[in-house]
Amino acid sequence: MSTPNFPEIACSILRGVIGSLASAGVVTPADAEVAMRLLGLGDSFIDRDASREIDRLTVENERLRAGSGTK
Repeated sequence: MSTPNFPEIACSILRGVIGSLASAGVVTPADAEVAMRLLGLGDSFIDRDASREIDRLTVENERLRAGSGTK
């Protein structure tokens, strides 16, 4: 079975979606890693920098939803 030949932007979006699903607990990190490997998106489901960025965006999203985003 060959992996799909996605453009880099599609790969980035898919990595983000799969990583977010794992971060949210919707899928296990092991399942996310398998999905990434099957789609040819890399060997590890998320790297440290991406994990930090997801954490930062999650905090920002929660802050905006709470209404503290207005000055």
